[in-house]
Amino acid sequence: ALPSFFPTRDVLSMMLPLVFDKGAGVEAILLVELTPSGNYQGQTILTLKQCYVNARLLGPLDNTFLKASDIED
Repeated sequence: ALPSFFPTRDVLSMMLPLVFDKGAGVEAILLVELTPSGNYQGQTILTLKQCYVNARLLGPLDNTFLKASDIED
């Protein structure tokens, strides 16, 4: 999982990779947010490109599922 921050809403979210076909690699990203009750709730599903372009990453991308070379146009 990778953290992402949305400053306009002051929300920290987690990006979770989704794999639907074994061996196909990451196909989509599930964006989840922590609710006031302490549970995580799925907010949306993003493509890898959307995630890479729109995410406010809080850490380096080394050794993660989100690599520019893996993103198709």
